[in-house]
Amino acid sequence: MLANNDEELKDAVSKCPIAVVLFVGRQCAICVSFESMLRSICRGYRNRICCIKVYSDAALAHVKSLGINSVPSLAAYVRGRLVAVTSGALYAPTVNLFLLSVVRSAEV
Repeated sequence: MLANNDEELKDAVSKCPIAVVLFVGRQCAICVSFESMLRSICRGYRNRICCIKVYSDAALAHVKSLGINSVPSLAAYVRGRLVAVTSGALYAPTVNLFLLSVVRSAEV
């Protein structure tokens, strides 16, 4: 799912019990690979996690409030509440552990 601005992002997050937002840059080559890896990992969670992509320059209010200072970055929400933020490109095992911790926090 692609959110085009702060309002669409807020709406998308509110509709998903567990949402992971991927903040990317428009000219970021690493972001393309990272997005592909993230989507592949998210598929393993069988639709329990909504993956939402947003260009960081299109969601400046979120970027500023979350302290996003590099792309790609992830923000995880459970029932609309922020639970975790990462910064920079992570390796697949780290992303998988991040998502697992988010899913576990939703079960509590």
